[in-house]
Amino acid sequence: AGAHAVWRRHIVGTIPVMSHPKPGHTHGTRRLRVGYMSPDFRDHVMARFILPILENHDRRHFEVFCYSNVTATDEVTARCRNAADHWSDITGLSDQQAARLVHDAQIDILVDLAMHSSGNRLGVFARKPAPIQITYLSNVSTTGLRTVNYRIGDPILDPPGWKDPSYTEETLRMPHTTLCYTPPGEPEIAASPFFATGRITFGNFNNFCKVNEAVLGLWARIIIAVPESRLMMLVPKGRAQIQTRRFMESHGIVAERLLLVERVPKEEYLSVYNQIDIALDPFPYQGSTTTCDALWMSCPVVTFAGDRGVERVGKSILGNIGHPELVGRNLDEYAEIAIRLANNPTQLADLRMSLRQALKASSLMDAAGFTSDLENLYRDMWHRRSHVSARCGKPAPEK
Repeated sequence: AGAHAVWRRHIVGTIPVMSHPKPGHTHGTRRLRVGYMSPDFRDHVMARFILPILENHDRRHFEVFCYSNVTATDEVTARCRNAADHWSDITGLSDQQAARLVHDAQIDILVDLAMHSSGNRLGVFARKPAPIQITYLSNVSTTGLRTVNYRIGDPILDPPGWKDPSYTEETLRMPHTTLCYTPPGEPEIAASPFFATGRITFGNFNNFCKVNEAVLGLWARIIIAVPESRLMMLVPKGRAQIQTRRFMESHGIVAERLLLVERVPKEEYLSVYNQIDIALDPFPYQGSTTTCDALWMSCPVVTFAGDRGVERVGKSILGNIGHPELVGRNLDEYAEIAIRLANNPTQLADLRMSLRQALKASSLMDAAGFTSDLENLYRDMWHRRSHVSARCGKPAPEK
């Protein structure tokens, strides 16, 4: 919360916000204009979650605008562009110019898809070019901007009545999940490798920046409790691998039980999950795309549910596919679940046969249903503003 406040004070400063007329009668008949702004309309994990939404919007009621801050376009950029009604490249525009572009288009709801990640345009949102502004998809966190009205959550990430005090936005909840997952391919699922090797292989393919000493310590504890088991991890070559090996050795994990791998080509990535029996979630910032990818490959993921939204991502995903038994209430339960599953080959085999289908049948892959739920949130946002404006006789107060 403190870092966001410092950023807001020193970077955003006292940027003046744009004014908006109160909603008129035309909003009852014309389509709502929704703008999505991102640096990642490209071959990037974000695009895998936003493309199904762009492609499933109800064009009878919604007009879709995309504001692209992509510096190197590709075939995914083309798909995003084709899925939008209007496309604007804002890479060469200042924040003020981009804000003016949005304002002149009379966007009703402007959606930030980057938050504080690389290439974000929060300077545009600070100017409030749209009467309703929301942040979605990038992180389970906050923009820190009081000009952003809402963030999108779900009943598990953000239980009713709960609010992170660092959030400057009001949370509106999707009925099931915040994620609309699209897999990057559909390789064949192999049997759990335990049945070929006779030993359990745990694994984690999250970005290594999510791994810390507490995570490694818990994973070491799990490996020691499962004789002859191994851990396969995605770790950058060089210093990171050296330090990881030293740490794990200090916790009793000999070198041959630690398989450190580097990134593989995109077309080979999913098949790597066929080499592990059980995926282990990092913390406090849990996996989202990697968790969905593991489940798509029918590889069970063990996690736990903490006090913050970033520590409940795994619970949300696993709950939506009907496997809450893989979620511990704390780190001790997380370890117990992983160890118990490793000692139950029958359960492993059953999960390997069923998880992809469970994911397919869930809200996470119901693109049409998910987009309809999201559109209902948008309507609710607009109704709130229109209702307050009509009651007060003036535009709804902005945060």
